[in-house]
Amino acid sequence: FNKVMSKFIYKQVFLLFLTFFCISVNQAQTTLTGNCNSISLKYPEVYTVFSTVPCTTKPPPNHQPCCRYTNLDLIEVLPTDITIERKGSSGIFVAIGSTSFTNLLPGTYRVSGKFPIKAKNTTCETITINTVNQSKILGTLSGVVQTTNEVVVGGTVPGQIHYSYIDNTNGMFNGWDVNESMKINTSNSNNYDRWWLAIIEQGGANRYKSQGWTFGVMPSEIDLKQFWAKNDPNWQFQQGVYYYIQLAAANSCNSSWVEATTASYNNTFFVCGNNWGCRTTSKYENMIVSPNPATNVFRISNLENPTDYKLTLTDLSGRIVKSYSNIANEELDISDLSTGMYLAHLWNGYVKVQTTKLSIVK
Repeated sequence: FNKVMSKFIYKQVFLLFLTFFCISVNQAQTTLTGNCNSISLKYPEVYTVFSTVPCTTKPPPNHQPCCRYTNLDLIEVLPTDITIERKGSSGIFVAIGSTSFTNLLPGTYRVSGKFPIKAKNTTCETITINTVNQSKILGTLSGVVQTTNEVVVGGTVPGQIHYSYIDNTNGMFNGWDVNESMKINTSNSNNYDRWWLAIIEQGGANRYKSQGWTFGVMPSEIDLKQFWAKNDPNWQFQQGVYYYIQLAAANSCNSSWVEATTASYNNTFFVCGNNWGCRTTSKYENMIVSPNPATNVFRISNLENPTDYKLTLTDLSGRIVKSYSNIANEELDISDLSTGMYLAHLWNGYVKVQTTKLSIVK
């Protein structure tokens, strides 16, 4: 009895597998692929049943009638109503007015048309499929217009590789405190098969770190601290120093790399000290200090209402060396300060809203 039940269960599982196999086969889709300047369609292996030959019996113990597909009619068909579409800057696909699959401009494409499809088979026990001449398109033709997947044609171009800073304070990004996590999000980058990351120190020891070219997909999130200290835990980001992120990518169609742009701000970030209070927690304007480096005077610009703000200068120990109550269109005097690095703190009342670095060179 146990053997009979085991065989019965095995039979049900086997038939269930075949049912799903037939369903999945019938739903096979035409696939579009792209390369440097062309696209191509790959059709599913498609067949129609020509005849069936019934079996006399199955092996014991069931002795049930069955049928097996033994002869398949291979019908050659060609796609019709083909339209090639290219994605515009608004994200909408527009027909390119040509049916040529070659000499295409870089971009994202899809194709619509009536494509060969697999015949809808009835419940089957086994299917014997003969060798197919792959140079032909075999099967039946869809009665309705279908749309393929989207593919990218051409090399990596500017705008396809970019990143955004992961801001720990959910405020305006202008750098990280030295003990904060320092991460970037690269998940929206696309159309590349190799990537490059380097961090370049802009001051201090002027150090440089790169992993060289890495083939494959970059992580959707990159921890800059881990990258900076890779293979050397003594490599720590320095307080009061700017760092430049060089993230680039390319594919086999490129003659040179494409460097990433950030979703906002720029490719440089500043590392604050823990007691400097230079992390922004509110969405104020982003002030510009110029010239920077400065010698005797500097200005503050890019503030919509400059009369609302005051400014203090501190050295890197946090000691206030200058205070300015009026920064609207004023040259701010620093002639009495020595060469070195200072921090400019912007205040709105008693709230510190931004800090940036000011270099003084005599």
